[in-house]
Order: sequence, then C-alpha cells, then structure tokens
Amino acid sequence: MVSPFEKFEEILESIFNFLNPFSEDFFLKIAFVPDTDNLIFDEVKDVLYSKFKFIKSIEKIHNDFNDNFNKDASCPDFTIKLPAFLGGSLVKPIDFRFFNDYRIIIHGLIIALSYFFFIKKLSHKLPNLIKGE
Repeated sequence: MVSPFEKFEEILESIFNFLNPFSEDFFLKIAFVPDTDNLIFDEVKDVLYSKFKFIKSIEKIHNDFNDNFNKDASCPDFTIKLPAFLGGSLVKPIDFRFFNDYRIIIHGLIIALSYFFFIKKLSHKLPNLIKGE
C-alpha cells in the first residue's frame, strides 16, 4: 500500500526534476530539444526536397563552400629566380605562412564585407524590383 507521503514525495521529486537543469526531465530540454525518435522533421524535409528541387543544390553549394574554407590548406610556394647579375638564386618575395595562420579570419572578413555590400545594394534596388520598374 502506498502512503500519502510516498505519493507526495514522488510528486515533489518530479517537480524538482522538471526544474533541475541537469535532469533529463528539465522543462527547457523537453520543450526545445527535438526527440530523435520523432521523424516528422525528416518527413517535412523530404516533402520540401521533392517539391523544391533547387534546395538540394543550394545545400550542396553551401556544403562545398564550407568544405573549401574548413580545409587546412598548405601554403603556396611563390618563388622568383633572380637574374645572374643579381645572384641568380631563387627568392620568396611573399611568405604565405603568415597568411595561412589567419586564413579563416581573412576569408570570413571578405565574406562579411561581400554580404554587407550585397545587402546594401539589394535594399536600394528591392523597392524598384517590387514595383516593377
């Protein structure tokens, strides 16, 4: 037989688990973390892919673009052979090892600036496009 205090204890324990951020029953985890057993997201994605076939190509372009920036590229070797009257040796006028350390930051800055100017120009031209001018 279950005493009233045991039932009360179970209720309190479930409430504390609901409020405990380290518990599996934490309310934000239940609310915002999708369940992997629920395949509705995959079904919706499949429907979108079947109706809008260009989404897969955009996703492929995006993944290829990210793969290019995530690769750890080796430094290019840029050498110049000096004429004989200057010594006739091979010289590296540009050392790309410095660039390789900051490559991701520089590429990110280039992308950010490109998007900034694209959106700026688009915001000026979009009203005219909508009006049909």
